[in-house]
Amino acid sequence: MKSIGSIIFVSLVMLQTVGCGQAGPTVYPVQGTVTIGGKPAPSIAVTFAPVDGRPASAGKTNANGIFILLTQSGKAGAVAGKHKVILQSQSAVESTGNFSDPAVREKMFQEREASARSGNKGAPPAEKSKTIPEEYSNPQKTPLEYEVKAGTNNFDVPIP
Repeated sequence: MKSIGSIIFVSLVMLQTVGCGQAGPTVYPVQGTVTIGGKPAPSIAVTFAPVDGRPASAGKTNANGIFILLTQSGKAGAVAGKHKVILQSQSAVESTGNFSDPAVREKMFQEREASARSGNKGAPPAEKSKTIPEEYSNPQKTPLEYEVKAGTNNFDVPIP
């Protein structure tokens, strides 16, 4: 009888442990620096859109051009794999405020999901920007492609 009780206890512990996992795909930390002409580019919306159509991650550069990507659920990072990188200047993106605000992130990701449903790869087409050349703001034309790998990822994103 003691062994049956032990088996039940171990089974319950295993079920509880399995049930405590994080929902959603595994993401890996991604940060980087956007520069234009060798100078830090502040207030740039950065979107990493997986080429296989999985959910995108996004962030916004600070005054030093540094960004940290967040998923729609607020996890820091992006899924592993190749990503098209879309850049939009603040003038091309509605001033949304702080990307760490869950409401702001939700609105941004809803716009990106709607864009993806209409055939784009995770980011809505951008208006022309005075700062970012147009091709970098277009999901179909951006020459930027980076691969997120397991572990910490740090990318320099230079724009001529």
